[in-house]
Amino acid sequence: MMRDLNVMLNKKVFNLKKQMIGLLCVFVPYTIIGYYGLLKSISDKSTNSPKFTTMFFINFCLAIIWFVVIIRNLRQISGSIAMIEMDNKLEKPITKGKTTLFFFLYFTAIPYIQYHMNKIVDIYNQNKSI
Repeated sequence: MMRDLNVMLNKKVFNLKKQMIGLLCVFVPYTIIGYYGLLKSISDKSTNSPKFTTMFFINFCLAIIWFVVIIRNLRQISGSIAMIEMDNKLEKPITKGKTTLFFFLYFTAIPYIQYHMNKIVDIYNQNKSI
């Protein structure tokens, strides 16, 4: 979606490398700490230890950062889509608020974004063929 939006907007709004590195910088430590720290402590039955508490706190913080990064990306995508929809005077453009709400409602933000993305891709293809 980010690459397609860059093409449709004729400018580099999204730096895909930077976005992926940001996601991986949070996801990899989260996974490593979750697996080696938390699961190992649970299997050793040492959940009352300070090591477990520290690992749990770090992993919890990383999970929050992970959610913030994903929500920030979804809101940025929604903003770009909304800009294109408003330029083309489409009814009911995508909103960042609904995107965030749908993220927390069973992660339905992706189908919501994809619905609006499909609308602007259709317009883009129609304008390109003319």
